[in-house]
Order: sequence, then C-alpha cells, then structure tokens
Amino acid sequence: MPSLGIKLPLEYSSTDSYQMLKTLPQLIRQNLKMLLLTSPGERIMAPRFGIGVRRFLFLNYGEGMEAALESRIREQVAIYLPTVKIVSLSFTASPDVNSMSLKIMYNIAGLGMSDSLNITI
Repeated sequence: MPSLGIKLPLEYSSTDSYQMLKTLPQLIRQNLKMLLLTSPGERIMAPRFGIGVRRFLFLNYGEGMEAALESRIREQVAIYLPTVKIVSLSFTASPDVNSMSLKIMYNIAGLGMSDSLNITI
C-alpha cells in the first residue's frame, strides 16, 4: 500500500523501515497536531506557521485566553489546512499543575469524514 507520509515521532517498522501514514485522515490529524504544537518562527521559510499552544500555558487563565487561543487556531487552520472545518473546540485547564487539555472536533471537507484530536500539554 502506498504511503502518504512518515509518522512522527519516528518509530521503526519492520515492513516500511519507519512507521508510515497510509490514509488521508491520519495525515490530516498529524498535520493538525503539528500546526498546534509548532511555535511561530520555528518552521524554516514559514515564520507565521504555527499556533504554539505551549506559550498559552503560562498566561493568566481566563475567558480572554481561551478566546485568543480559539481565534488563533481557527485562523491558522483556515490558512494552512483549508480542508479542515472545525466543528468545536473545548479547553480544560489545570493551572495548579500547568497543564491544559484541548479537544478539537473537525470535519474533513471532500471526504465527508469527522474526527477529533485530543492534546494535553
């Protein structure tokens, strides 16, 4: 079966030498995760790419922070992943332990599929 990309983080596979992404939903999920975790300025030749969710961990938590993060996510997804249509975003913050959970429910335009991504940082 042909591969669409390499799975990150790299993991050894006896069949493909490294784990590969073989379906479009897997590739889109990984691309969305990379968009969330990449900080602006981190990607060479694309200084505006990325949301950098880790930097939101140490801001004063409140409605303003969630609104700013949601706005940034929607803006970046519209630019870099136009096939992804976000259905809902939900945040669960634990300021006492400096962690935040993010759940994104999204549709993949053209495939008629829905998926979700959960990230805890």
